Amino acid sequence: MPRVNVTYLLRLLPLLLCLTWTPSATAGTARLLIYSKTLGFRHGSIPAAIDVLTRKGPSIDAIFEATEDSSKFNTANLKKYDALVFLSTTGDGKTII
Repeated sequence: MPRVNVTYLLRLLPLLLCLTWTPSATAGTARLLIYSKTLGFRHGSIPAAIDVLTRKGPSIDAIFEATEDSSKFNTANLKKYDALVFLSTTGDGKTII
């Protein structure tokens, strides 16, 4: 039986939830902010994941906006979003926000 990397699966969970999430008919279009800033290792799949989420958005009535700009984490800006997606962020113990 192959060994399962639990940490890897937990990191994929938010992405999987976004891809399978279906808003209610009265909820309106959801706005989600994808944050993918890295200070250490940078996974090569980040651009592809952002592309997939952005293209999937219309089919699940969602708008995805991607950023690596930590200045976007302020009260006024975050009020525009319904959810945050932390996509493969790394920091090697440093603060990334």
